[in-house]
Amino acid sequence: LKRLTDAKIELVKVGRFSPTAQLLTNGKVLTIVPGKAHLLTLVFDGGKQGKTIDTRPKLPVIFEY
Repeated sequence: LKRLTDAKIELVKVGRFSPTAQLLTNGKVLTIVPGKAHLLTLVFDGGKQGKTIDTRPKLPVIFEY
């Protein structure tokens, strides 16, 4: 893994963003979307290897590389 290329947060309830979250979403550094559960997805190197590590249910995090 060399570079984080995408980050997405899924939230059960999407409301008003904090100034920091707004700055990150406006700069296309981070995507925040509504979801059925809280989840963080981190994509490294554009996901070119086609591999995934899903740490749920212990942690709500998915790594794609």
